[in-house]
Amino acid sequence: MNPFRKTKTLACTYLTIMGSLLMSFHAFAQTKEDSVLMTIGGEKVTVSEVMSLYRKNSIKGTVLNKKSFEEYLELFLNYKLKIRQANDLKMDTALAFKNEFQYYRSQLAQPYMTDEEMSNLLTREAYQRKLKDVRASHILVKLDINASPEDTLAAYNKIVSIRERILKGEDFGKVAAEVSDDISARDQKDGTKIIPGNKGDLGYFTVFDMVYPFETAAYNTGVGKVSIPVRTDFGYHLVKVTNIKPAIGEVLASHILFQFDNEPSHADSLAVKIRVDSIFAKVKKGEDFAMLARNFSDDRITAPRGGLLPWFGSNRMVPEIIEAVDGLKPGQYSQPFLSSYGWHILKVIERKPIGNYEDIKDVLRQKVTRGDRLEALNQSFVEKLKKSYGYKADLKALDKVAAALNDSVFAGKWKIPSPKKLTKYLFSFDGKTYTQLDLANYIETTQTPKNKFDKKQYASIRFNSFVNKELLDYEDKHLEIKYPEFRDLLQEYHDGLLVYALTDMNVWSRADADTTGLRLFYEQNKNNYMGEARLDASVFTVFNSTRIDKVRGMVLKGSSEEEILKSYNSDTTKVVTIEHHQYLRGESPLIDLIDWKEGLSRNVDTDGTTTFVMVHNVIPPMPKALRDIRGTVVADYQNYLEKSWMNGLRKKYPCYINKDVLALIQKELK
Repeated sequence: MNPFRKTKTLACTYLTIMGSLLMSFHAFAQTKEDSVLMTIGGEKVTVSEVMSLYRKNSIKGTVLNKKSFEEYLELFLNYKLKIRQANDLKMDTALAFKNEFQYYRSQLAQPYMTDEEMSNLLTREAYQRKLKDVRASHILVKLDINASPEDTLAAYNKIVSIRERILKGEDFGKVAAEVSDDISARDQKDGTKIIPGNKGDLGYFTVFDMVYPFETAAYNTGVGKVSIPVRTDFGYHLVKVTNIKPAIGEVLASHILFQFDNEPSHADSLAVKIRVDSIFAKVKKGEDFAMLARNFSDDRITAPRGGLLPWFGSNRMVPEIIEAVDGLKPGQYSQPFLSSYGWHILKVIERKPIGNYEDIKDVLRQKVTRGDRLEALNQSFVEKLKKSYGYKADLKALDKVAAALNDSVFAGKWKIPSPKKLTKYLFSFDGKTYTQLDLANYIETTQTPKNKFDKKQYASIRFNSFVNKELLDYEDKHLEIKYPEFRDLLQEYHDGLLVYALTDMNVWSRADADTTGLRLFYEQNKNNYMGEARLDASVFTVFNSTRIDKVRGMVLKGSSEEEILKSYNSDTTKVVTIEHHQYLRGESPLIDLIDWKEGLSRNVDTDGTTTFVMVHNVIPPMPKALRDIRGTVVADYQNYLEKSWMNGLRKKYPCYINKDVLALIQKELK
């Protein structure tokens, strides 16, 4: 078992060892924080070190007093003793520890490795967009993300010419069906059935529903306007915004659907409309909507559920449904409306509004830092690092690296042909200089198979990737120097991980696995686990009052319980019942009423029956069996191991407290 991966919060377990004291520290007026309060195994510990963890883990509003300070000091001593032993054992050199510590470091470093200002800006932008739903259409000209400059220019010229056609008056939907590389714009044949194309209409959507550049174009283009060409990973787009309206949030609704054929005759259309109007009249009269949906809806999936649709936002339903719920409050229903599926009547059941910024900003921030905005966020941080570290580059020197490439790089098998020719300066920052060969080595060691494209473009992409990596790595390695609070927090996690692993090895896992030691501990302390006195007794219940004395007589004569039951009971008649148990006080009202001594008790009459007890034995208190209380014994054994371990550590690493400094501290405490 890996003691360093016990739980995600294991380090915090020891970072908060003093937290339960619930105190707040006020700086001592007379005691200097650089004064030595104690020595542990020859190592000096100052007042500031003792109080640093305390300050971070205490809770404001309570007062530190002499008693609580003594409790805290005891915990601190034990903590430092464990760290000392872990360091002497060089536990932080173990691979498992290094991996776990690196994991925590990467988590702690994240807030320092991002552009916080940009993150806040994107989060606020996401909230403002979430308040609106956009309906838009698009035309796509496909283009590979790694397309050559020539292909990129050709695709750009094509999308520009398409835009000019639309600006001159051609219908956007008609042009989309004709030229868009998004095939959903055109009619599709499914067997003998024709599925109508959407003519580029994407329906309604909101923030995070589309890739970021496309989303930005949609929110920044006015209603009825056509955007300039927008580049995404899919190619070039033109975006026409049809509508922008307040967001519907999340909606729970039911509907009744009336379907019709793709190309219905006039008579068929009229028949469906008559049916729609008939059911809508019932809705208006107040008849149960769910029952009407079960009986009349053509949606076979939702009809059995009373027409109930799943919770939906603007991107989950056809535009007509999104528009139908506008202005409807829970309990209200729409007028009949038509969509590509047929006629609908919709009733709103419940609504969840967007909420205010403070309520959802953390969720938005997570999406901002994990989605396709992450690239923009990272690049913004890199640009700040470039400025901070005085980044400079000679992009002309990149041409020689590109010239050294051949098609084998697209198979992931390229080797540097002439290293001695790649010695020129390429870029630098903060006194570090990189040459063409540094980039070539990076390409050689990180290349992966991919489709062929322009080698100059490939070299440029890898160059940017290399620069970003070096800047980010450099920043990461200097976090402890730049940010003392990060360094201190990291040290606390380092120590917390060590203490957890050492305690697990010496106490927790040992107590659970050391069955021999646990048994010995139990035997030596079993009188601490005494059970209560018990009564070994048989309870006789007689349902026929004329038989009471005879049953008691048989009991006194020593007749067996089987004989008594056989004498008075038959398949059709039950005169007496017997229950034989070992009873604790409080388990049975009857047992609590009688005297706890061997022999036959008095009669107790209850609800037409008579009960008496034959006490066979009064069992005195005795230790509970280990199997019955193992969890309790293991916990006590852990405490025993902890105390024994600490006593050993105090002998190995003598602890001395500076009484003069302690006296000054105590003088200022209540």
